[in-house]
Amino acid sequence: MKKSAVISSIVCVFVFVSACIISANGLVVHEHDLSKPAHGLSWTFYKDSCPDLEDIVKSILEPALDEDITQAAGLLRLHFHDCFVQGCDGSVLLTGTASNPSEQQATPNLSLRARALQLIDEIKTAVEASCSGLVTCADILALAARDSVAKEAQNIQYHLDAEIA
Repeated sequence: MKKSAVISSIVCVFVFVSACIISANGLVVHEHDLSKPAHGLSWTFYKDSCPDLEDIVKSILEPALDEDITQAAGLLRLHFHDCFVQGCDGSVLLTGTASNPSEQQATPNLSLRARALQLIDEIKTAVEASCSGLVTCADILALAARDSVAKEAQNIQYHLDAEIA
């Protein structure tokens, strides 16, 4: 397995774990609450180079998810499809041509939500306006998936009956 695929897989696990932590604590996560990431990775990679990154992502996601919470599933699925073949690289966001189709035209990706793709485009535009050329599309997908899952998880309530028949 390629080193980049291994790293991408680790990043996917981090996204899932951080979504679970955020779900338990609301949309605020403190670095001390997180486990130590694998060598070479950082929970706060953009802290100095793009300090408003997470706020930008949330400012676009929150109203969109308030309007249609089912977009959370679309964003998570988009992230999954990006990571599925050769690791999380943002390639699912690329558009192709008739002679050179993109991943979006691949059969498994034909049902990806157009609104999820549009949300990522909106986030990327806003991030570029603030931190041009710094944040990868793959990282934006990961953050959007994490935050949308966390927001959805806040809405889930289960009633468990304490009595066993």
